[in-house]
This record gives sequence, structure tokens and C-alpha cells, in this order.
Amino acid sequence: MNSGKVVKAVIEGVSYLAVFIAIPLWISRSEQLKDMVDPAMLETTVFLGIALAFLHVTMTLTSKGNIFNLLASVFTDFIGFYIFLYFIGFGSPLSFGIAKQYLPIGEGTSITVDFRIFAWMLLVALLVKVVGRVVEYLYFKTKLKENLNA
Repeated sequence: MNSGKVVKAVIEGVSYLAVFIAIPLWISRSEQLKDMVDPAMLETTVFLGIALAFLHVTMTLTSKGNIFNLLASVFTDFIGFYIFLYFIGFGSPLSFGIAKQYLPIGEGTSITVDFRIFAWMLLVALLVKVVGRVVEYLYFKTKLKENLNA
């Protein structure tokens, strides 16, 4: 295994852990920000950050013709889409881009923002990207077989 790949994998893993774990922990300990953010969102962010760090390390250490590389890259894409839906929907990814927030101002006052067009566009882009990754995997797998047979 190339030592450059290992160093790159470690840097990517640590950077994902720093962004998705250190920042939510800092927010949860900050007196000014603690009350503004739902603790469940912070926990979800930390969990997804750990998963993304593991998947990126896997993607970096495996070749493009390896099934683990394909699975890690596809799961990374889906986690990114889930993170988008999660934050756009204020912690409710099943709302698929509709963000509704109740305000304590008056009786039944709420704000609804519709981001469904962006969610659909991102979903189409995700599906195209996954198909591209599968085609790339098949290409590198056949190329690897040709190199072994030569």
C-alpha cells in the first residue's frame, strides 16, 4: 500500500471528524448557541460525521475497481443527500425539503419554506452520480481483469 494514500486517508478522516464532531461539541458547550440548536441535530451530525470519515478512509484506501470503493462512494453520496434533507427540513428529512417552524409570537404562527425543487434536483443529480460511479466501477474492474490476464 502506498504511504501517500495512507496519509491522505488519515488527513481526510481527521478533517471529517473535526468538522462533524468538534464543531457540534463546541456548539453544545457554548452557552450562547446551546439553546438555539436541537441536541438531536447535533447527535445526528456527529453520527453521520463518523460514518462519513470511515467511508472516505475506505474510498481512499481501496482502488476504483474494488466493490468496497463503490459501496463507500455510493453510501457517501446518499449520506450527503440525507444531510441536505435533514438540515433543510429542520431535523425532519422525511419532509423532503419543506421546512416548517412554529414561532412563539402568536396563536398558531408558523413559517413554511418550500425547498422541494432543490431536493428533487439534488435527487436527480444523486441518481446520475450513482449511475456514473457504477459505470466507473465496471470500467476499472474490466481494466483490472485485462491487466491480470495480460
